[in-house]
Amino acid sequence: MKKVIGFLIFVLSYSTAVQAQRGERAMDEERNPMTVAQQATIAVKKMTLRLNLNNAQQRKIQPLLEAQIADRRAMKEQRKALKKKKAKPTADQRFNAMNARLDKQIEFKRAMMNILDEKQFERFEKTMMRKKMKMTKRIKKEKHKRNRKLRRDRDHRDE
Repeated sequence: MKKVIGFLIFVLSYSTAVQAQRGERAMDEERNPMTVAQQATIAVKKMTLRLNLNNAQQRKIQPLLEAQIADRRAMKEQRKALKKKKAKPTADQRFNAMNARLDKQIEFKRAMMNILDEKQFERFEKTMMRKKMKMTKRIKKEKHKRNRKLRRDRDHRDE
């Protein structure tokens, strides 16, 4: 009986650990991804709650976000294709991609500046900075975790 209970505890803890690593949201997005229009609608509604947008502003922002989400998906597919080929982008390709991304960001920011009033735009800027900082922190954490795992694997090979 004790062995059965011990085995059940082991199985439950293992499955919990696997789900935590993988993330429920990531698994759900792989199975049932939202369309570009759905993602843009959700983003506009969140912005409406944060910035108190009126209907005209919502209608103007919707196509901007749809274009941004579509571009993001296209870039993700390109990265997946490169990863599948196990190819690294050249310096020129990285420069062109980064330049295009920055041009799109500038264009998006100017469009948002024209749509939002001053107070809304300030709040929008603060929110974007917070998101950027959060993403940077997450990337650093993942990079540190990956490097730690590589060192551990290398140490085990040396033994």
